[in-house]
Amino acid sequence: MDIGTINKKNLWIFFVFFSLNINVALANQKVGLESYRAGEYEKAYKIFYNESKKGNADAQYYLGCMFLKGEGVNKSFMRGFKWLSIAADKGHVKALNVVGVIYKNGVETFKNSEEAKKYFQLTAEKNFNLGQFNLGVLLIENYKEKIKSFSHETNRKKHDEHSDDHSKSEDPRLDLIEGYKWLKISELNGFERASSVLKIVRSEIPHSKQLELDDEAKAVFKSLKDQSEVD
Repeated sequence: MDIGTINKKNLWIFFVFFSLNINVALANQKVGLESYRAGEYEKAYKIFYNESKKGNADAQYYLGCMFLKGEGVNKSFMRGFKWLSIAADKGHVKALNVVGVIYKNGVETFKNSEEAKKYFQLTAEKNFNLGQFNLGVLLIENYKEKIKSFSHETNRKKHDEHSDDHSKSEDPRLDLIEGYKWLKISELNGFERASSVLKIVRSEIPHSKQLELDDEAKAVFKSLKDQSEVD
């Protein structure tokens, strides 16, 4: 038997072993998820923990959620956040979204709008409609906050004749425009709550501009959808 034949045999054994591991992991994950949905949290925890240690991002996501909620385990923000962050680092869209929500709301940590935006942006670009919605809402909230500070700063400069600060502040409407687009993409992607928020946001944007943004959103959505189908 020559070296080439031996290498091919070893490669075949590797692929069979690899396939078996994947099938076992999928089977375990299915049982874990069924147990979790049935409220059998202790059983689900054991499965998710074992699979998480093996690097399964789905299991890490569910394990993180269980720790955050205290389902079958002692409630622990730190352990929950740890496992969610590990899954998020692997690109798990639901984990990315939850970590974004944690930063947005300041759940047991400091609020960090920029960090939240980063995580929501990643989910949005993976064509996750809830992440797209959350990104849109965050940008609209940023717009409202900037409008307040922008108005205050403008009034201050008008009354401060000796001010040497001639720098231009970023136009807060940029967040409004971007937020509208992501909400529209989320709506196109089937997220119903986006429609109700868009009705409120439209009052801030001229109709002609809305039509322009709708066309841009449709183009982005098509691109994201095409990419997700390829992936």
